[in-house]
Amino acid sequence: MEKITKTFTHDYENDTTVEYFNTGKYAGLTCSYTSEDPAYGTDTLHYNSEPADTMEALAYEMREEIRQYLDMTDNGIHRGKVKGDELDLVYGEYINSTLYAIEKALTEIAKDYNPGPVKDEDGNIYQILTIEEAAKAIKETIIEETNVMFDIGIGVGDHSSAKDYVTDGFGLYWYGVKLIQNDEKLFDGHGFYRDYIFMVGCFGGGNISMAYFNNELESLKEWDAEELVEAICKSTGMERTDKILLETIKKEDK
Repeated sequence: MEKITKTFTHDYENDTTVEYFNTGKYAGLTCSYTSEDPAYGTDTLHYNSEPADTMEALAYEMREEIRQYLDMTDNGIHRGKVKGDELDLVYGEYINSTLYAIEKALTEIAKDYNPGPVKDEDGNIYQILTIEEAAKAIKETIIEETNVMFDIGIGVGDHSSAKDYVTDGFGLYWYGVKLIQNDEKLFDGHGFYRDYIFMVGCFGGGNISMAYFNNELESLKEWDAEELVEAICKSTGMERTDKILLETIKKEDK
């Protein structure tokens, strides 16, 4: 059986411990925080998965639950308003110091973990990415499938995960990225198969930016998507390293 133990500092040195075990069939985390107050002692939380998953994946998932609970309770201050909620049943008995110490430790463990995209019941894909990452993801999708459109939501929080927006995108400002086919009805029909025009605009109007790529000198696969990065930044007014929600939507076949 695989075992890993890591210690972290919150209020004082090595006051937080995260132990990971993996039997091959199931895995889990045992997270402990020891208070400076001897009367309080040590709190211990458990998080398990079956089938077994990596330490980083479990740390990410448990961290997201703790963050969601703290957000629901206004940083743990108003716990009464979620009384009986599933997360309250798990985390409601622990003091804020315990939750924040363990959240901090789990964040450190999961700092390089990429949870990957989330899908809704219609097959639409949700990802939280930087604008630079989103432009490249759009390019990679277009290489495989052109019958798609992309929605971009700005205003995601630092603690947000893509699954938070699968059923509720309210609170975000929405933009769209659409591929315009360069056929004989638009410009030069002779080169329509190698030219790509991306239009970026705000839903509700107000602005449109364009990214144009000609595939005559290099393939779409080799393109760095820099023009698309610039178009998204210009339309949204954000920086290339800012995080956004990218929703990939397959259009209905006509």
